[in-house]
Amino acid sequence: MKKINFIAIGIILISALIVSAAVAAEVKKIDLGKPALLVIDVANDVCHEKGVLNKLGVWKYGKEHGTFKNIAKAIKLAEKKGIPIIRIWIDFLPGMPDVPNRGFFYGAKVKFGDFFIEHKWGAKPFAGLEPGPGQLEVIKKRFNGFHNTNLKPLLDALGVDTLIITGVSCHACVNGTIVGANDWDYKLIALHDAIAGPSEGMCNFLFTKLWPSWGVKVVTISEALGK
Repeated sequence: MKKINFIAIGIILISALIVSAAVAAEVKKIDLGKPALLVIDVANDVCHEKGVLNKLGVWKYGKEHGTFKNIAKAIKLAEKKGIPIIRIWIDFLPGMPDVPNRGFFYGAKVKFGDFFIEHKWGAKPFAGLEPGPGQLEVIKKRFNGFHNTNLKPLLDALGVDTLIITGVSCHACVNGTIVGANDWDYKLIALHDAIAGPSEGMCNFLFTKLWPSWGVKVVTISEALGK
């Protein structure tokens, strides 16, 4: 009789664990809504160790954390799910006449030299992250991907209400685009393993403090898109 009781108790415990796991999985399930995957500024000048902006250290963070491979993974998973992929690039004219003699970008030009110059190596996609067939592209001139671009009309035409964010750099163009997206009331999902920045501390602050306080869901690729 005692043996039978132990077996019965064991069955009950196993069943409870299965139910708990199912409930936990349901709680963690993310509603993607009508999403688009944004891939922000994965160009040589910031992602390659020989890029003009290499002193920022984004290339090093990306290499150590496997960020660039993860971005490629996120793109493939989005393609499998039929999620539109929008590549956002920052691009300046030769000599950077589109940057006035003031402000952040002028200061960066003085400090680092000309960067993200159209048609030059530095503005081209980092190896392995070249745009594929059917991927859409938006060119911008500042951090915010919505600033003076066709990104909003494009998202409207696609019926998108959720943006899945990847790219570089967390503190600059990624953060600026998240701010812009919040102003247009999009639901936001940031894939922290597919976003690189200048330092561990900077990334962790944005991933765990700032962005969640703005209502951004900060998750892994697998949590949002599967495996």
